[in-house]
Amino acid sequence: LDENNNQLCIQNAQATSKISRLDFPAEWPNLFEHLEKLLENDHIRRDHVKVFNILTHINQIIKTLGTARIGRCKPAMQSKVPLIFPLIVRIYLQTFEEYIQRGHSTSMDLAKLEVSYLALKVLRRMVTEGYERPERDESVCEFLKLSVTHLQNLISQQEQLGKYDVYEKFIKCYGKLYYTLVTEQPTTFILIPCSTQILITYTKLLFEKAATVYNENSDVTGDFWENVAIRGFLLLKRVVNFVKKKGTITLKARNDKKSIDLSIQKINTEFLNENLVKQLVDILVDWYLKLRPAELESWFCDPEEWMNEQMITSYEYQIRPCAENFF
Repeated sequence: LDENNNQLCIQNAQATSKISRLDFPAEWPNLFEHLEKLLENDHIRRDHVKVFNILTHINQIIKTLGTARIGRCKPAMQSKVPLIFPLIVRIYLQTFEEYIQRGHSTSMDLAKLEVSYLALKVLRRMVTEGYERPERDESVCEFLKLSVTHLQNLISQQEQLGKYDVYEKFIKCYGKLYYTLVTEQPTTFILIPCSTQILITYTKLLFEKAATVYNENSDVTGDFWENVAIRGFLLLKRVVNFVKKKGTITLKARNDKKSIDLSIQKINTEFLNENLVKQLVDILVDWYLKLRPAELESWFCDPEEWMNEQMITSYEYQIRPCAENFF
């Protein structure tokens, strides 16, 4: 935990994660209890290097154990994650809110923000991999509710805060959390109390930032809002698909059918309606399906090259193909 070299710390963390995959839970049953003690240690919590290193280790451990498809390690991990989840939420909140409230930009403050971002990455992985039923855990639901509030605040302040790339990383990380959740467990995502709030936030953003996205040029202004809009469309597409197919997914248990019916009823009652669909179609036609100035210029300069690029580009990485797919 004293390692100051970031690359060596990552190497240590990856080695630890490989050992945990082999030894947890049989040969290393107290792994998560040990992590819990480290996170509760006041001396360690005041040292940003040590906190960063602990989070780096936990991130790799959850990543490795979460991808296990055989053996007892993943179910054992899911039974232990609640021990450390609230402690990592506390690190995330303390460092994030302290920075936002003070609004400083010294190297120490930015270091704290990096710790907060890493904690958010770990929490993202824990929510999607560390719980079989995250919608039934109160601390997970509380964290997700907070994350939506933070996302909305950062989006509203982005123009003032945009000079720091780390803010954009936060916004992208929230989007990745929600999208991973809806991709892997659509029922779980919809049944989380704040799911409607998440969908409304992204829908509102798609309406408000349509002109900004249209006028963005990746070579001049960057493509931040384009990436956020793509995430919004992909999120909405998953939800609409789920409702359209009436939750046709592999059932893990008999009572899953009840959860699917509840989630479809919730999304149709609280979010999807005819008026919203009409508005989405209008915004797609008015802004997102149009060729942008930069695309028209590329088409004019070299039509064949432009067409080749269009044919090989995945709809998940460019706004117009993504909008076409959603339409």
